[in-house]
Amino acid sequence: GPCRPVLKWRFRQGGFLVLEPTREGNMVQLDDAALTRVLEFNVDPRARLCCQSWGKYVFEALQLEHRISFHKQVRTTGAVAYHHSAVRSMGGDFEECVAYQFEFNASGTFTAQWNRSFGQWSAANERQVGHWEVVRDLLRCTTEEGPPTTTSCVQYAPAGRVFEIPVAIVLAGRTSADDTAALWEYQVRG
Repeated sequence: GPCRPVLKWRFRQGGFLVLEPTREGNMVQLDDAALTRVLEFNVDPRARLCCQSWGKYVFEALQLEHRISFHKQVRTTGAVAYHHSAVRSMGGDFEECVAYQFEFNASGTFTAQWNRSFGQWSAANERQVGHWEVVRDLLRCTTEEGPPTTTSCVQYAPAGRVFEIPVAIVLAGRTSADDTAALWEYQVRG
């Protein structure tokens, strides 16, 4: 069947929002200021009565269910904790063991630590601090410079590393994937 048009957003001088239907299929990414301007029209009760289909379309096009559910959870509890682990066979008796621990704070910051080992032969680990934002159905995290540490302590990731974790798995609280590593695991480790 025909593909559903995706809206292309742009602002003209004078503050007008122009919506152009396209068939490109690319998801729209709006910064918080632009998103606030668009959502103003969806939260006005008088506008919602006459424009329910528009409200529903904007909600779906911007994938707001993920943004709303994550923000609601983190603001209700103050922080959302997420733990992911896996034990993966690398052939024979050789196994990879990984564990990731995240805490996402209502302030928009996060802390994390991951550990990856191959039995008694080698291990790697790292701590991370930074900020997060919900983009589509993903939690986009960007690391910042951590506090100074001694060389005998677990070191912090360099500033500027970006990784994205699906909101749904973070809200699950705990996951395990022994079969294959998710893309975000590689991004977290740099």
